[in-house]
Parts: sequence; structure tokens; C-alpha cells
Amino acid sequence: MERKIINNKQRESLILKKIFKDTMIVQTVSAVMSVAEIVVDGAVTGSFLGSAELAAYGLTTPLLLTVTVLSNAAGTGVSTLLGKDIGKGDIKSAEKHLFSSVTAVTGIFVLFAMLVFLAARPISCLLGADAGMTDLTVQYLRGYAPSIPPLILFLDQIRDKIRRHGHECCLNHSSDR
Repeated sequence: MERKIINNKQRESLILKKIFKDTMIVQTVSAVMSVAEIVVDGAVTGSFLGSAELAAYGLTTPLLLTVTVLSNAAGTGVSTLLGKDIGKGDIKSAEKHLFSSVTAVTGIFVLFAMLVFLAARPISCLLGADAGMTDLTVQYLRGYAPSIPPLILFLDQIRDKIRRHGHECCLNHSSDR
């Protein structure tokens, strides 16, 4: 089997293309799953609970989408930061940024979940719930709030892919030196 020899620039280009494709796939699947989650949640709520509960769920959709946007933004930000470090071949820095990012994002998501849980009544009014819908909307928000911090798991998918490819990249570069 003949081995094709490529220079560092070509190798970097191939690695970046692979990382971009893998990250784009994860981002796309995440976006599709977020929409599917909202559709399934709405269908289950409407089928099993009734129209008033479905209306309460509908009122919370802007908050659900906000959590999805925050999760995707955090994942993109972390992957960009790690990609820069790994591109420089600085794995130690990438690992420090990884730990700092996970700690910060987890803290933010926990605080956001606590805010949603504790301020569910004012949030439901802000989302447009009238007097008849407020209690149902508050119940839904308080049931949803504990699921916000586990969204940090989405970041693990991106980090693992970038880390795996980054280590390959750095190993390949170190053999050239």
C-alpha cells in the first residue's frame, strides 16, 4: 500500500475540515433534537393532559427556546476556544479552558434553573399567562427547571470530538518536529 506524503499545511487543512464536519453534524443533530423535543413534548402534553395544559406549555416555548440557544451558544463558544488552543498545539491550555468552561457553564445553568424555579410565577406572567393559566404555567416551569442543568451534557459531545481530533493533530505535528 502506497502512502501519500502531505505537508503540514495540507494536514492542518484536512484536520480542520474533519473537525468542522464533525462539529457541524453535532450542531445540526442538536438543533433537530431540540425541535423534536418541543414537538413531542407538545404532543404528549396535548394528548394526555388537555388543551389548558397545552396552552400553558405553549406559553413556555420562548423560555425553552432560550435554553436551547444558550446551550448551543455555550457549545459553540467552548468548541471555538478549544479549537484555537488545539490548533496551536497547546493541549495544557485547552484542558485548562475546558475545565474553566465546564465549571462556568454548569454554574450558569444551575443558577438559571434556580431562577426559573423560584421566579416561575413572575416568568409565567411575563410570558403572557393570564389569571386562569398562571398556575398551570408555573407548574410546567417548575417541572422543567431541573432539566436545564443536564443540558451541559450537550457540551460534552462537542468537547470530546474536538479533543480527540486535537490530540491527533498535536501528535501528528510532534512527529514532524
